[in-house]
Amino acid sequence: MIRRINHVQITIPNGAEDEARAFYCGVLGLREIAKPESLAGRGGFWLAIGDQQIHVGTEDGFDRLTTKAHIAYEVDDVSGWRERVEAGGAQIADSVPIPGYERFEARDPFGNRIEFIQPLAESKSLMQNWTPFEDGETIGIRGTEGGTVIADEQHSGGARITLERDCLQAPFAITCTIYGWAYHTRFLADEATAKQAYDDMKAALLEIVALLPQDDDDIPANADQIEQAVADFAERFP
Repeated sequence: MIRRINHVQITIPNGAEDEARAFYCGVLGLREIAKPESLAGRGGFWLAIGDQQIHVGTEDGFDRLTTKAHIAYEVDDVSGWRERVEAGGAQIADSVPIPGYERFEARDPFGNRIEFIQPLAESKSLMQNWTPFEDGETIGIRGTEGGTVIADEQHSGGARITLERDCLQAPFAITCTIYGWAYHTRFLADEATAKQAYDDMKAALLEIVALLPQDDDDIPANADQIEQAVADFAERFP
C-alpha cells in the first residue's frame, strides 16, 4: 500500500544552486535541509515544508517552460504571496478558476511552473455544513450495497456520502448522492484506502455543491457546468 508522498523533485541548470537558494529559501522562505552524505556531491539541494520534502536536482538540456508539471503551495494570503513572488522576479500568470479557491501560477527563475492556492472562507464554511445523516441513526444498519454503514453524512447544499463495510460486491463501498443530479458508487478493497477515499470524495463533492442552484429553477443557467463537474468527479473516483 502506498502510504504517503515522501518527496517531489524539481530541477535547475547545473551550477545554479545559489540562484535557486535565493529564490526558494530567500523569496519563498523554504528551509534547506542536509542531503545524505552519499548524495552530497551530486549537486542541487533539499528543502522541507513541514514533514514534506522538495528535492532540487540539477539537469541541463531541458526547457522547463514547455511543461505543465508543477508544485502547488497552499497559502493563507494568496494576494500577499502574489506580490511577494512577483517582487522576487517570478513571471506571474492567472490560473483557471476552481470553485472554493483563489490561486495563481508563476515560473521560477529557471522556468519551473509553480502554483499558489488558498481555500476561500466560503469553501471552509461549506466543509462545516456536513452533518450526520438522520442524526446518525443510519450507522450500523444495512446500506444500499448490502454492507454495514459505518459513516453517513449529508450536506445542506444538496449532497450525501455513505461508507459501508462487508458489502456484497467488495469489502468496502462509498456511495455519493448529489440530489437531483447524480448517484455514484465506488468499491474499495481495504479499510485504510476506503477511509482516505471517503475524505477525498467528501472534499471533492464540495466543488459540485458550490455550483448547485439555491432556488427551484428546473434548468439552472449553469447546468452544463454542473454536469461537467459531476462527470469529472466520476472519472476522478471510478
